[in-house]
Amino acid sequence: YQPNADIDDEDQISEEDAYLEELIENIKDSRTIEQVGNNSAVFEIRVVLADKYLAAKVANALAKEYLDTQTAQKIEALERAQGWLETRTDQLQEKMSKLVIDLETHQLKSPFTLDEYATLKAQRQIAERELRLEKEKLASHSALSTEIRSLLNNDMLVEAAQLVPNPDTQLQAALMLAAD
Repeated sequence: YQPNADIDDEDQISEEDAYLEELIENIKDSRTIEQVGNNSAVFEIRVVLADKYLAAKVANALAKEYLDTQTAQKIEALERAQGWLETRTDQLQEKMSKLVIDLETHQLKSPFTLDEYATLKAQRQIAERELRLEKEKLASHSALSTEIRSLLNNDMLVEAAQLVPNPDTQLQAALMLAAD
């Protein structure tokens, strides 16, 4: 049937139209699609006509059209996915290139290796610990010095000399304090 064909007899057109409408309804009612698994489906078309060869041709033509349409849709989806993947790959490649350049720039700007940084950090921690201990000693000596001054102010020279930490210098300190 060709819709634009020049046919003289209107009865013939309406007969063909009615036949096609009936055929379309029959096919619409006699097709089934059954999903099999996640990626497959079974498409069934039952066409019943008096001419079994014509019925087979119609069923095969519909099946071919269905498969062609599905294939075209899958190809379009794949092309879209590949386009997205290519775009995303390009973006990631750009980021990776920038990160590599940043790393190289950082390494050029950095005067020390990781091992040298670790050594410097350990040395700094040791120096900070020693500084803290020296501050504690200084605070202790400062308190001792304050106590010795207090004893000196009260003319308690022997007691002040005994507070001097090193016993060898206690005698010298007592003599120096006595001389003052």
